[in-house]
Amino acid sequence: MPLITSNRSQVADVNDDDNDDARNSAGTFSPSGSTTSSALQADDGKVAAFLARCGLKISAVVAVHEFVAARFPGYEAAPAPFQGYCSGSGSATSGEDGNVRGGGSLLVQFRPRRHAIDVGICVDARGVFGDSVVPGVGDLGALSGLETTDAGARNGGELFAYVLERMGGVSLTEFRASSAALGADARACRRRVVADLAVVFVNSWRGRRDRRDIVVKGKVGGSLRWRVEAMAEGLPREFRRVARWAAGELAELEDTLPWVVTHGDLVPDNILVHPAPCGEGDDGARLRRMERAGGLVGLIDWAEAEWLPFGM
Repeated sequence: MPLITSNRSQVADVNDDDNDDARNSAGTFSPSGSTTSSALQADDGKVAAFLARCGLKISAVVAVHEFVAARFPGYEAAPAPFQGYCSGSGSATSGEDGNVRGGGSLLVQFRPRRHAIDVGICVDARGVFGDSVVPGVGDLGALSGLETTDAGARNGGELFAYVLERMGGVSLTEFRASSAALGADARACRRRVVADLAVVFVNSWRGRRDRRDIVVKGKVGGSLRWRVEAMAEGLPREFRRVARWAAGELAELEDTLPWVVTHGDLVPDNILVHPAPCGEGDDGARLRRMERAGGLVGLIDWAEAEWLPFGM
């Protein structure tokens, strides 16, 4: 998928061999022609909860749908079954646009300012790990002027929008829950995902940079000293001296160690793997799918990614 890095309504090329298993970490926004109340009822309040956390009124659902429709003419919003705590998302599907192979779909995600995505670090991550591991992400700009609740008035009534590449596979969480019933060898599957993740960490080292090349530090990288000092205060007395010593050596460690791209939220929900095949039979295609079950497809949700000293 060609990466979109500007505020454009450009559609990306999605190419995946497991389209039937395509998933996202999304929530649900109003499909075309539906009312706000029916949209919220359909998703069991996921969107309502997200908007409440952002201090926004329910009317934002309509504004979000209109925003997507304006930027992706001919696409229709559709429910998406997954919702991140810090974001709300929906799918935009089209069977006609030639840029989407087979009429695929896009994932459009909305975030408050405090959880905005750094598109630049996503570009860095794709350069280090490859576009087969890191989905493309593009900045669609801000949706402003949204009605706020009393609690959300200080947030300015805005959400930031992104278009994300959809990836195939299933989350490692989902795979663990279903693979045994489908006859997958649990030990073999663990070996595959561990081996594939090891390659990710190796590539992280290969893409290392000198501290002087890191122009802007992220949330963690810019607060390492504070974090170590806060940790020292919470440790048992006998360990505090060691932690304070580490804080004193931190500047030298930052300058000495190479800096690498880190995901920041590498949990099972954000690790996509090949699913175990359903159904019976010993045909060649099923056997091939079983042999790659549990292997890494990609990593999603790079909102917490940043450059950090290797091993810290």
